[in-house]
Amino acid sequence: MMLVSLEKAKLRGRWDTDSADSDIELALQGASRMVLNYLGEGATFCDSSGDPVLDTSGVVLEVPEDVQNATLFLAAWMLKNVDGDPNKEFEMGYLPLPVVGMLYHYRIPTVA
Repeated sequence: MMLVSLEKAKLRGRWDTDSADSDIELALQGASRMVLNYLGEGATFCDSSGDPVLDTSGVVLEVPEDVQNATLFLAAWMLKNVDGDPNKEFEMGYLPLPVVGMLYHYRIPTVA
């Protein structure tokens, strides 16, 4: 499941060949899952059971632009930092600050 299509990611990343498609798709799937986990109930583009509504190609429908941008940013970060550069990592359990900035207003914090 991906919040952004492969074509949109390739356009954003300026990839004009198909050689990296499987890596890009894997990064998009991972980034999409991380974004959905962060949003929790704030993912208003999900159905009543909390599952995203997918089109026939497995891309989630009606995803807000800022959520798409956050997903693309996170996927690009994953593709760029495959070696785990310690100067570019973010704290365990947290997303990079630019991603949080794009998503924070959707998040509905749980009540303890």
